[in-house]
Amino acid sequence: MYDETKLSNVGFRIRFFRMEKSISQSELAQQIGISQTHLSNIECGRVQIGLKLLLRLANLLQHRLDEFFDVPAAAAPAPQGSYTAADFTTLLELLAQLKPAAPVAGSLTGAEQRLTVSRRMKKEGMGNR
Repeated sequence: MYDETKLSNVGFRIRFFRMEKSISQSELAQQIGISQTHLSNIECGRVQIGLKLLLRLANLLQHRLDEFFDVPAAAAPAPQGSYTAADFTTLLELLAQLKPAAPVAGSLTGAEQRLTVSRRMKKEGMGNR
């Protein structure tokens, strides 16, 4: 039914969602009432997070609780002809190349923000977990 291994990527997803919103560890830690060190330990998987704290994070980061776990949102198989994650990343990279070289600050779409976060995470060695 439920599997503890689904908890292993919660910290990574917290970091991803935090970076997606361009919030520093210090800012987020202050907003949820914990130290920056404790948030860092949660994101790195050194400590487990409690449900109450996860609820606060979900509300602040504007994500559903199930998005923090390595659980598919729907058990149904992907429809035929659907895109894989690699296809989606490639598509986003191609779309980013079509944009003007100097976008106006704050004008990135959600997809562009996710691509930027994904690239930043890969550069920092946090991608492909």
